Amino acid sequence: MSTEPQKPEPREVLTAEELWGQVEDLLEIAVQRGLEAASQRTRPVRHTQRVLTTNPQVTEGVDDFIREEMRQLLEADILPVGDNDDEGMFEEEVHREIIKKALVSLKSETLRNLAQELGVDKRGKVEHVAERIARVYRFDQHSIADLIVEHADEPEPARRFLDRLFPIATLPSLQSLCEELRWAMGRYVRVGLARWFAIQAVELSDSTLRIEGMIRSYKAFVTQEDDKPTLGSSVSEVPVAVAIHQDHRFVHVERADASAARSCLRALNAISKLGYQDSLPLPSPSFPDDLGIFDPHTVLILDAIYNRLPHADAHKPNLTVAKFRMQPGEDDAQELEEEERPSLRAVRFEGRHLLDSVPACQLIALEGRALVDLSLVVGVDSGQDGEEVRLPIRLSIERDHLAVMTGYGLRPKLAENFHETFIRLLERAVIDGVLDRHRLGSLARRIHSFAVAEEPADRPRMLEQ
Repeated sequence: MSTEPQKPEPREVLTAEELWGQVEDLLEIAVQRGLEAASQRTRPVRHTQRVLTTNPQVTEGVDDFIREEMRQLLEADILPVGDNDDEGMFEEEVHREIIKKALVSLKSETLRNLAQELGVDKRGKVEHVAERIARVYRFDQHSIADLIVEHADEPEPARRFLDRLFPIATLPSLQSLCEELRWAMGRYVRVGLARWFAIQAVELSDSTLRIEGMIRSYKAFVTQEDDKPTLGSSVSEVPVAVAIHQDHRFVHVERADASAARSCLRALNAISKLGYQDSLPLPSPSFPDDLGIFDPHTVLILDAIYNRLPHADAHKPNLTVAKFRMQPGEDDAQELEEEERPSLRAVRFEGRHLLDSVPACQLIALEGRALVDLSLVVGVDSGQDGEEVRLPIRLSIERDHLAVMTGYGLRPKLAENFHETFIRLLERAVIDGVLDRHRLGSLARRIHSFAVAEEPADRPRMLEQ
């Protein structure tokens, strides 16, 4: 007897017109049966007979809804093939597929939680879950877009605020710094192998010095020319914006990755008295009891999300992604000059309410691992009838700076105000240390109790205020 798995039966192939014809035939049969059922009201009713009535509040567009449901069911066994002469049907199919593709950009767990909230089946392939959700919203692109923006754990770079906070040793004179940097405008400063930084604009106003520049880098490769090998190159340019505020001990590099930001800071250090430090000074206080074993990186992040987030009018934090350094005290300063590749070796946790996870608490409280990167979603009051807007944020501690990201959410201006407030609170966290030791110590005791617990918590309660 053969044990080879049976191949699935191939799907029947029909033209789109034939498929839609079958849908219309089925809809006509359904309407006819409905009329027959409705006619039962006119017959004498026996006590053993079901009573059939009509609903006076019939949902508008129900025919379209039923038609779409039947089309979806038929497509499970039939592969529709569009006709070049009928662009309308093909465009509709493209519209549906694009919406499904957009939905699957959300994390699988997020998508399944959404399905459960909407009352549809969350099982099966992610593509099928996305399709069920899209059907609930009638494939309306604006509704789906709002849904994605509201639930995205990691928004696209074009839809987020990103600042990297680099510490400086002393408070500079912005006027003197402005004069030094203006001298270098239009000049190229080499900051790595085949990499340069050029200052394009310098502006001093409202106690803030802003610098606009460009990182230009080249890649080299071998190509053929007249059957002979020769060297070729390609150039890439990355814009960088820098803000230095009066009486602030941090330089803000906006909208740039770590490599471009460091290249920019090295260039500014070379042509001015900026005083950029190549390491982030973390406070290392001596704490008693459970908090004493926590790594300084972990203390800083917990202080930020537990003590300081409420001062930014944020609440209900839900931790979704956490990264821990693999070895306590591991040196992450090694990097290639031209590439600045990340050298952090980390263990990554994903889920919901991660501080209620026993393994995460064990890494913090029992092994003293460094929590260096945290993504979470917080609620921020919109100021309109108590409406809450959920914003995804990310806080990362690099060897020489803090990186802070805030997604636009549904209210970009609200997100921008929150982002600026949270950045100021983080600067104070680095300079002043823990805001409330008693409060953080209470959190540390809960983390330790979770770490030694035999079973996980029945509900998220670690970050309860």
